[in-house]
Amino acid sequence: MTSPAPRAASGVRGRARRISTRLSTGVEKLHTRPRVAA
Repeated sequence: MTSPAPRAASGVRGRARRISTRLSTGVEKLHTRPRVAA
C-alpha cells in the first residue's frame, strides 16, 4: 500500500511541472512576439 501512493504523487508532480513549463514558455513567447514585432 505504500508503493502506489508515492508513484501517484510523483506523477502529479511531473504533470504540474510540465504544465508550469508550458505556461512559462507560452508567456515568454507572448512577451517576445510583441517586442520583436514592434
